[in-house]
Amino acid sequence: MRRNWVWPIPCIRPATSNARVLYARTAAAAPSNPRSKLGLARVALRQRQLDDASALYRSLAAQLPDNPVTAEGLGTVLDLQGRHDEAQAVYRAALRAHPEVQGLTTDLGLSLILANKPREAANVLLEIAGLANAPPQARQNLALAYALLGNRSAAKQILQADLPPASVEDNLRFYETFRTKLGPPTEAAAAARLGAVPAERVARDTETVK
Repeated sequence: MRRNWVWPIPCIRPATSNARVLYARTAAAAPSNPRSKLGLARVALRQRQLDDASALYRSLAAQLPDNPVTAEGLGTVLDLQGRHDEAQAVYRAALRAHPEVQGLTTDLGLSLILANKPREAANVLLEIAGLANAPPQARQNLALAYALLGNRSAAKQILQADLPPASVEDNLRFYETFRTKLGPPTEAAAAARLGAVPAERVARDTETVK
């Protein structure tokens, strides 16, 4: 039977700094209860206090090593710190235990994109993007991966499933800017350096996803 890993975090509406104080008080009163610690980790992540968020998520991971919610949070922190290889290791380890958690696959795909590995990202995201219950973010991450590979038409077709035409065009423009900023995919550059395939073949392959 699937376990529900979404812990019931108290709904705290005030400003984030006030939420941090309330979660801290609750955590002090019940230090063994992971709910308040998770709340503190999420607040730290939202405030981009990444060192604090990392420490809290690592503490949660040690306390509850089988929890995919913790893995998603820790992986997100690592990605924001630019430590994509470590983030991907966290996601993959959690997926071995919980292959059904689509959020982990979605986050792994995005991490690979941020590491400039769009072909690998596309292969990961294709595993879930076509499912009826796939999160929209999985499809949008797949669209981004296709765009980074130069396949604008495929990216556009995917985006049209969830977004109005104006938003589709906005996303495509952002993808092109992001593609320019990232430069050639690291997979293609590595293959060209190693002589695994001719450089012109690498450039050609970035136009489509096999």
